[in-house]
Amino acid sequence: MKSIRSKWMIFVWIGIQVLLILGVISCAGSPKSTAPKEPEKKTPPEWVMTPPKETAQYSFFVGSASDPRGDAAKAEEQAVYNLIAEITRYLGVRVTSETTSEAKATLDRFQAQVTQQVKQEGSARVAGFRVVDKFIQKEGERVSVYILAQYERAELEKEKARIAAIFQEQVDAVAIPEAKGKRLETQGDLFGAIRSYIEAAVAAATSKVENAEIKFERNINNAKRVVSRIGLVPLTKEVTGMIGDPLPTSFKAKVVDGQGESDPPVGGADIQVSYKEARSGGRPTVRTVALKSGEDGIVEFKHPVPTFVGKEAVVMVLDLSAYLTPLENVPRQYRSLVNSLEDLILSKRVDIPYTVVSRAKNIPTGIVVLDLDAAGNPTGSSRTVAGVLEALTEEGFKALSVSLDPVALKGKGDSEIIRSIASQFGDQIERIVFGTVGIDEFIENRGQFQVRVTGTLKAADLKTGQVVYTKRMLKRSIGSNAEAAIGAAFRNLGIDFGKDLARSLP
Repeated sequence: MKSIRSKWMIFVWIGIQVLLILGVISCAGSPKSTAPKEPEKKTPPEWVMTPPKETAQYSFFVGSASDPRGDAAKAEEQAVYNLIAEITRYLGVRVTSETTSEAKATLDRFQAQVTQQVKQEGSARVAGFRVVDKFIQKEGERVSVYILAQYERAELEKEKARIAAIFQEQVDAVAIPEAKGKRLETQGDLFGAIRSYIEAAVAAATSKVENAEIKFERNINNAKRVVSRIGLVPLTKEVTGMIGDPLPTSFKAKVVDGQGESDPPVGGADIQVSYKEARSGGRPTVRTVALKSGEDGIVEFKHPVPTFVGKEAVVMVLDLSAYLTPLENVPRQYRSLVNSLEDLILSKRVDIPYTVVSRAKNIPTGIVVLDLDAAGNPTGSSRTVAGVLEALTEEGFKALSVSLDPVALKGKGDSEIIRSIASQFGDQIERIVFGTVGIDEFIENRGQFQVRVTGTLKAADLKTGQVVYTKRMLKRSIGSNAEAAIGAAFRNLGIDFGKDLARSLP
């Protein structure tokens, strides 16, 4: 009995031990139950709430931004942007419609350099600038980023001045001369105003200024408005004079601010004067003279002694070529506006007519010409004389063929010919036209004959013996037979000589 009880007690003890062990194991495998802890909060630096005040050496800038979803990278990117905006505001530059693309690019480069330096700590892309501190704050899901930067004041002011100058430089290139043009126009300095407006137009066309086409057109129209105010008023009426003699009066015009002679005078205006003059070959050529109007606005031109007979005009034109030169190289799209200004300037002109006549029409004039064949022998005809007479008679000259064998002219000098004719015909004529014309080219080709005749005629006063005209000319003629071609060549050359004598004889 005692033995059975002992065994039972041992069995109970073992059971209790097993239960204890299982309890321990059970307790070891169960998770601990703890309450969630609040994230640790950092205290923001003082500069987050109160940015540092600038010192004698540094200026400070703070950029901050938050992202509600906890994206720190986005918050930092926006904080950098806001930091740069603060610096830009300090620089005092503002992008407007007047800002040039070059100025915009300069500001963009500066902002990009600051951005890179903020993102890449330790870099030195911008002189005197560095990031001093950065603070990140988390509140629930929201994350906020704060960036503190310092900028050496000397470098900052230097950069401010540099960027401001670039912002203003090309804007001023248009605005300053345009404003000057308006001021000069108001003061009555018309040519100064035109020059300034053109300067502003050129600056608009050749720089990268915003709205360049609008500014170019505006200033060309400004220049046109001033040019429209200028008038040239003729003060000289039609002039009549004799060939070989000075004209009885000079040619005058008045440059005015208006369109009438009584309008305010414009002094210092450049005026180009053009007139015709006969060349040695008889053909007219145009000569030009540059003049300026006086304080009274008057331009006066004294015509050289006329060298031809007929009706002509002295032309006076407003000359702004020196002002227009800078517009020569503007881009093609502006050419039509430049042309409109040039056309307006060219319309500022006056034409003063004059007539040159000759006493020669009333001077009895004899004609004797020796016609020679290709071998240099007299042809026995007077076809050149016939042509000269035809042209002079048509112009109203008292001309006749003298009854002198032209062979007598051959081999004699001018003085001998003039004395001989004066002694024989001095009571009938006062002038003599004489000379020799010969065939110097004769070509036959497939039944066509081509002839060229060349000769020299002179005119002389029989009383004085002075030669007053000398001209060498040539003429070609084509005919179906030799006689017709030769006859036409001599006659037509005579007509040309006669017309030139009528224009040129004093």
